[in-house]
Amino acid sequence: MKPRRLILKSFEADPAQSFLLLELATLKTTGTYESYGPSSKTFGQEELVEVGPGKLYERSAWDEGVTPDGEDLPSNANLLVRFLGGKVLFVTKGSHWNQSPSTYGGEHSYMEAADIRSVVESWMRD
Repeated sequence: MKPRRLILKSFEADPAQSFLLLELATLKTTGTYESYGPSSKTFGQEELVEVGPGKLYERSAWDEGVTPDGEDLPSNANLLVRFLGGKVLFVTKGSHWNQSPSTYGGEHSYMEAADIRSVVESWMRD
């Protein structure tokens, strides 16, 4: 991922509701997956296997343990996940945000920090 901005929103009355919102800059895909890219509703990610500098394979190579050429993956192979954009929200385990099933769809990725704060404040009033 390529961080663009980190925002802290804190709540003096209930510090456990405080959160960090990490906004990510857009990254281009590596081209390993020819027709892959983020859709309009989700931020994309690219799962890759790296076997050397600039030598990348699709995720399936990791799962199968072999390269597309049929060679065994070397022991120094790494599984990489590249986030191509979006936002990452850090909350405490006991926060209202984390406890609400309505937030498990990644809604934070389409919200501004002030909007997330407003939602949390409304839960704190209830």
